[in-house]
Amino acid sequence: MMNLLSKQLSLDDFILAMLQVPIAKLQLDQLQDWVSRLTLKDDLFDRHITFKPDTYQRRLLCRTPRFDMLILCWQPGQQSSIHDHQESLNVTRVYRGQLTSRGFQAIDRSPSLSFTNQCSDPTASCSMPLHLCQEVQLEKSDLAVVDRHSIHQLANAADENLVTLHVYARPLQKLAVYCPQSGKSQLLPVHYSE
Repeated sequence: MMNLLSKQLSLDDFILAMLQVPIAKLQLDQLQDWVSRLTLKDDLFDRHITFKPDTYQRRLLCRTPRFDMLILCWQPGQQSSIHDHQESLNVTRVYRGQLTSRGFQAIDRSPSLSFTNQCSDPTASCSMPLHLCQEVQLEKSDLAVVDRHSIHQLANAADENLVTLHVYARPLQKLAVYCPQSGKSQLLPVHYSE
């Protein structure tokens, strides 16, 4: 295996590292370490940064059979739905601006049951009331991490534009989106901005 002890990782080094670890064995702390050491170059980001007033922008930067890498662009007040990533690990790194990261916990959800066990029918609507259990403000180069099946929401609650890098280990195909009041969820396909 390549030497991953160096301080910084180029994008090529990151891709090679991801190809050497089976996704089922990849741990969140390992992905977090690699994303934290990833060298982010302005010229790579600049051509993908676009803002629209109606919703945040999701720009696909790189897709492999093992992971997706996206750049998201948020204007003040824009936020994601409350969702989980099903089987995907996620590390989000702040490139510019301030990110609000919120973690949620399902109330009355047995810890031994996963979302997929409770809602194996992808057309079914499941109900698990949610509780906000964490909210943190993240600055440039800070990381937000989401384990498999963790429920979260990201937002730009600041007064300036926000740009974030997102890595999903297991390409993100669908999200379970939750209604905060009822806890009902629905599996929805992931969409990208043009």
